[in-house]
Amino acid sequence: MQIWNGFQRGINLGGWLSQCDHTDRHYDTFITENDIAHIASWGMDHVRVPIDYELIEAQGSIERESGYARIACCLRWCKKHNLNVVLVLHKTYGYNPESAYASSDFFENPALQARFISLWNQLAKRFQSYSDILAFELLDQVLEKEHPNRWNRVVAKTIDAIRGICPAVPIVVSGIRNDRAASIPLLQLPADEHLVYGFHCYEPMVFTHQSADWVRGTPKTVNIPYPDEIDKYRRLSAAACKAFTEPLIQSGVTNVQDELFRNLLQPAVETAERNNIPLYCGAYGVIQQADDASTLRWFETVHRIFEEYGIARAVWSYRDVDFGIVDSCRDAIREQLLPLL
Repeated sequence: MQIWNGFQRGINLGGWLSQCDHTDRHYDTFITENDIAHIASWGMDHVRVPIDYELIEAQGSIERESGYARIACCLRWCKKHNLNVVLVLHKTYGYNPESAYASSDFFENPALQARFISLWNQLAKRFQSYSDILAFELLDQVLEKEHPNRWNRVVAKTIDAIRGICPAVPIVVSGIRNDRAASIPLLQLPADEHLVYGFHCYEPMVFTHQSADWVRGTPKTVNIPYPDEIDKYRRLSAAACKAFTEPLIQSGVTNVQDELFRNLLQPAVETAERNNIPLYCGAYGVIQQADDASTLRWFETVHRIFEEYGIARAVWSYRDVDFGIVDSCRDAIREQLLPLL
């Protein structure tokens, strides 16, 4: 399996240009150049920057120059501080990963797909001069559940559009079912030396997302430690969203530490090794409501597995959005946490 050099240790800038109040005041204050310098001082080699289409598109797909200027500013800061950048489209017109219902037409609607491809065409044209530090990630959280070929067709057309402008920029592609590692074997990618397999890693969700009000069925008041008996995790997971709990319930493993993660990642690792394509975990982390000792133990486990397989990654997230590394609630463990990212 290839090692994705330059993108081994990163952090997400979630909540800045996506999942946010799209106002100039928010953009100006949430992330500044000082934050980029701070991240570089930790020894990180890249940032992952999710964007919503509202940043760069107005109604009727009219381009927002101010939004493109925001991205360009971020790229200049990162280049100055020797950080690479993964630019990922979190939300596109007709597709919102926070609502499967609102996104149900995307994988069947040619007009929505054409707008998505056009948006990537514009991003490639605008930022091709940053190809030495930049990678593109096509879509954050692929919600298609059962039909991988629908997504494969969109991927092929989008890669073709980007390659006409940026022939060598790395392109990250995740599998269906919420970027699950087990879906990577279902991807059918074109022959291309600069592709990367992407996935997310939050297992066991009942621990990493405990009390999360956006995950249906997740216990809201239980203080869930890590590690704990796997039967307890399965029992607590039973009422939660199937897409999040199925890997744990059906894994067949006996513990939630190294065995669980090796089991979950095995299909992705085998596919990556067979095709000589790097693996990239674009989002992983623990909600701030988890206790500090358990949080550190989870990161120790995941870090050990990522290092074992040479998996590139970007932790979720730098600030706020319930997972912030620099938030005051992480003060007591940040010094111990940073080497594990």
